[in-house]
This record gives sequence, structure tokens and C-alpha cells, in this order.
Amino acid sequence: MQELEELVAKTVHLPSVPQALVRLQETIAMPEASVADAVKILEDDPGLAAKCLQVANSAAYGLRVRSSSLRHASAVLGLRALRDIALQTSLVASYSHLKKYSGFQLGRFWKHATVTGVIAKQIARCSRFLRGVDIDAMTSAGLLHNMGRLAMLDAFRDEYLRVIHPVGSRGSLAVRAEREAFGFDHALAGSVLASRWKMGDEIICTARDHHLNGDDVAPIAQLIGFANETAHLVIDHGERALRGALASPEAVRFQIREDAMEILVETIVMSADQAATYA
Repeated sequence: MQELEELVAKTVHLPSVPQALVRLQETIAMPEASVADAVKILEDDPGLAAKCLQVANSAAYGLRVRSSSLRHASAVLGLRALRDIALQTSLVASYSHLKKYSGFQLGRFWKHATVTGVIAKQIARCSRFLRGVDIDAMTSAGLLHNMGRLAMLDAFRDEYLRVIHPVGSRGSLAVRAEREAFGFDHALAGSVLASRWKMGDEIICTARDHHLNGDDVAPIAQLIGFANETAHLVIDHGERALRGALASPEAVRFQIREDAMEILVETIVMSADQAATYA
């Protein structure tokens, strides 16, 4: 594994961590950190603060009342969510130039990421299998699980698209095609990027393992893998496909409470309709 990680580091140019994000992470790590301290760091960059507020008000975080200020949104969501929102916002900015590639739908990429985060969070809320899981962390893990695709597209450009398009651009066939062509896949690239940006163990794990199966795969990675596939279904085919996925053998492992199923479906469908593209 270490050799493959070194190959990723040598082959793929990973963007540097923005200084505002470094300062934010250092501040949040302090025991006496406050929301006001963290927000002040982001507000020193008005563009970043505005983008963070946009993400905080998105379907992924599900604020009941839309916030007009980052300070208010952060007070409701907490420091952990603020850090993760800043991570996603910075990642969006780092790869925004990829929207010029006509063969890659960056807007759809971020919509899918948002819906994956919503599905993961909502299932974690009502799952007997996932008791003890950090529910808020599942939002961020879902939002960022496919970031390795951005890193590989940025590194290999049209060559990357020529590799994944013939096999449908996603799923196990695309993962296999990536490995055969480049020596590693987007899951590994994403985990290396997450480590470089100090995104936390949950995001590193789910980025790396969301395409894996088996009892030895961490429950959070199993959840993000299921949410990833289900997000494609609900975006492409709507509520009926979502209900089919939630009734499938793959969903049974999560032991979703029957009394929560209708609210779960309603929340996911509504979020898919409202999900921002950030394009």
C-alpha cells in the first residue's frame, strides 16, 4: 500500500492546503476554540466565507431555517461541521477549472456528492447497525468520497476520460480500468489527498474503501459505498429507484428502522431535487 501511495504522490499533483484552512484546523484543535474565532478566520477571506455559507445552506446540511450569516450557521452546525464545510469549499475552488472539460460534468459531480452525503447521514440517523457512528461525519464523508476522481482528472486530463468513459465512468469497472491504466484508482488517490489535507480518519477511510465489500470493510465505508450507488439511482430515476435500493439486500445490513423509512425517503428525494451543483 505504501508503494502505491508513493506512486500517487509522484504522479498526481495534489493541491496545497489553503492557508486559511490550515489556520482554521489549528484553531479548532485548541480546547478553548470558539465559533467566533473560527468564523473570523474565514471572514478574512470574504469569497471563501460566502462560499462556506452557500454550502452550509445547501441540502447536505439540512438547516431548518436558511442562515443569512456564516456566524449563525456555524453556531447551529458546530465547529466540526464548519471545518468540513471549509474543506469542501476549498476543494471545490481548487478544482473549479475542471468544468472546462466537456466530457466531465463537474456540476453533476458535486450534486452527486451532496446527495451521497444526505443519504449517508439520513441512514446513519435511523440505522441499528451504525449505532455510535458520528452522524455529522457521514455528511462530510459522503461529500468528499470521490475527490480522487478530481485529482486523477486534473493529472491525466483527456487520457483519464478516455479510460473511464468506455466502461460507464463509475462503479467497479471504472475502478478496474483506472488501476490497469494508471497503476492506482481514484479511491486511493482520494485517500492520499485526504491525508495530505488532514481531513480526519473517517474521510480518509471512506475515500479509500467505499468500493470494497466484505465483513472486514469498516461500517462507515460500507455506508458511503451504498450511499454512493444509491445517489446515482435517485438522481437518474427518482423516488421509485430509491425505494428499490432501500429494500435491497445491500440495504438490509444497515437495519433501517421501519418507522423511519417514509421520512428517510422524503428527505432524500427532496434533497436530490434541491442539491446544489457548485458549478
